[in-house]
Amino acid sequence: MKFTPLLAFFLIAAAANAQSLKKYSISNSGCSLYSYCESKYDVDYSDDSSKVYTGECTIGEVTYGIICVKLLTIINDLDVAEEMMVSYVDFLKNSFNIKKAAGYGKGHHLNNNENTRGILDYWEDKELDSGK
Repeated sequence: MKFTPLLAFFLIAAAANAQSLKKYSISNSGCSLYSYCESKYDVDYSDDSSKVYTGECTIGEVTYGIICVKLLTIINDLDVAEEMMVSYVDFLKNSFNIKKAAGYGKGHHLNNNENTRGILDYWEDKELDSGK
């Protein structure tokens, strides 16, 4: 039983260093994300004048990044809105030299609001870095 306190110490130390997802606001966009660390955001504008929030944070050797686009014009047709997001992401995939993608997962909702849509994809670039 001598090892019990030592084992407990290592388990507590490991748990203290474990990463956990937390919900963070994306600047003042009205959007949020679950991440392992809090990002600081820069705001810019797309070609159509939509607000683009970009941020990243680093834990150890891993950097997490986010690009959030708040469309300038409200799109009431959810299928059209989803296709607009696909267009944005297709542009990003080209810009980031993405060579492999899982394919778009569609129909996601913001804050369980049925009147919103989101897409999800997993990527690998030419340097074999993975992301989503």
